[in-house]
Amino acid sequence: MSGWTALQTSRGTEALDGCGQDECLVSRLFAMTFVRSAGAVILGKKPAALFSFSCGGRVSEASGNCVCEVIDAYSRGLADHGMRLVVLGTRGPRVELLVWRPALVDEVLLDEGSRDFLRDAGHDTGDSEGLVRSLQARLSAFHAGSVREYPHEVGLILGYPLEDVRGYVQGGHETCRGLWRAYGDPEAARWRFARISAAQDMCRSRFEAGETIGALLA
Repeated sequence: MSGWTALQTSRGTEALDGCGQDECLVSRLFAMTFVRSAGAVILGKKPAALFSFSCGGRVSEASGNCVCEVIDAYSRGLADHGMRLVVLGTRGPRVELLVWRPALVDEVLLDEGSRDFLRDAGHDTGDSEGLVRSLQARLSAFHAGSVREYPHEVGLILGYPLEDVRGYVQGGHETCRGLWRAYGDPEAARWRFARISAAQDMCRSRFEAGETIGALLA
């Protein structure tokens, strides 16, 4: 499967050029998970998203390798649209993934406070690629079980404000809870939650209406 072919997947896809039945099924299931979990990233409304993917036993064991092939195809296709997709590890049948937009992660690094916070946590803050490699290594180690402490600073590239990431890490007073726990102005937090939720809902609605992943990225 090519990257271009992967991005032709829609909610109703039954067949993709040059792909077998299992590969088409995995591509459709992956697209559904991707849209549900990373719609705001797809529409460019937040820098990154973490999500997991599993076929839930709907693909024959003999064709299990097509999961890796489909994820690789999406990674290549997304790169043409200014996005990156990497595998962090596995947990049983589930594949743990990170998707991000380098341009938006670079914007996180433009904020001096966020940059200092990430540097103090031991991360490369030279550019988005270096930062994500550093975070990827921490996340992969966590999923592999080689470290017990989760790198909560990843929240900064997931669209969480610095005050909320710092508040969670330092055990601050929670003021509001929605898509994440907020520790600052609750009205500002609710506005952020609504903005991201609206993007998620819009992406999901367009996909449910029949648009392909490529059309959503256009």
